[in-house]
Amino acid sequence: MASTAGKSREAPPPSSPAPLSSASQESFGLPTPRPAEESKWKLNHGLVYDGETNESGEWHGRGALKVANGDFYEGTFVDGELEGEGYVRYARGSTYEGQFVAGLQEGVGTLKYKEGGSYEGEWKAGRRHGQGTSYYASGNTFEGEYEAGKRVNLGTWRYADGTVEVNFYQNDQAVGEGVRWNQLDKNNVWDESNEWRAWKLMDGRKGDEISLDEARTIAQGEEPYLIS
Repeated sequence: MASTAGKSREAPPPSSPAPLSSASQESFGLPTPRPAEESKWKLNHGLVYDGETNESGEWHGRGALKVANGDFYEGTFVDGELEGEGYVRYARGSTYEGQFVAGLQEGVGTLKYKEGGSYEGEWKAGRRHGQGTSYYASGNTFEGEYEAGKRVNLGTWRYADGTVEVNFYQNDQAVGEGVRWNQLDKNNVWDESNEWRAWKLMDGRKGDEISLDEARTIAQGEEPYLIS
């Protein structure tokens, strides 16, 4: 398998939009929930809700909501907002299953992309925030910390060819010293019998080959065979 060394690294897939927050109701054409004699109603812009309501007629409790653009949500509502555990199927084929606060992904959840790949981890205000892992259709993965949807602090890439990288991140960019390990031979073919080799990275760019001991120091004690 060809090496990824020297090639530009993958960026995280774009986050799917939070489906039904109060801030996004205008863009989705959602009306304010209104009292109704039944728990299911259809409005002229294609909105369909089926579920429980409170005394004011707001969506409250368990329910399912389909939006005119084809997005579909099933889960819990609190006073007209998506709140608690829920599942969203986006019209374009992606899905999200996890926690919501005030209509936005917040807490722990999994976003799966139609094209392949996913993100599993923590969210805040509709963005990746906290610890999480991004899985790519290529077989590569990134595990680390996110802040407002961007990689920060220590993070680890695991590539399909067996290469492992540890970097520090600021604003989604690798900064300062990092390290790369792999077991690729001179023909860039991985084999578990090959010796581990390591290279220093600077701002994400490959530098000189270094000893495994130096690599461990840069990676704060991480071992390639433990994180690959």
